[in-house]
Amino acid sequence: GPGFYADQTSHTCKECEIDSYSVGGVNECTFCPSGTNNEVASTSCSPCPPGTIPTGTSCDQCEKGKYGEFGATSCTLCDSDGQYADELGLAACKTAPAGKKPTSD
Repeated sequence: GPGFYADQTSHTCKECEIDSYSVGGVNECTFCPSGTNNEVASTSCSPCPPGTIPTGTSCDQCEKGKYGEFGATSCTLCDSDGQYADELGLAACKTAPAGKKPTSD
């Protein structure tokens, strides 16, 4: 059934592992696309919200100083001139106002 696959060696149905899925009636599970995750015995994979990245079955917020776009697999450093990330879980870097520069505190 959905979320399971037919194990040809043991002739039994087995659950799809984390980061894989099936719609049922298959001999092997399909791996989740990059930037997505799921639970055991899933029928699909889901992307993490912007500002987070997939870690196993959950989505972790990007740390301060970094951001995560929709579907990201890792957080990216805000290292362009005038850009900063002073909060957890940002989907994009913030830009300092004209005449100001971000500080590290």
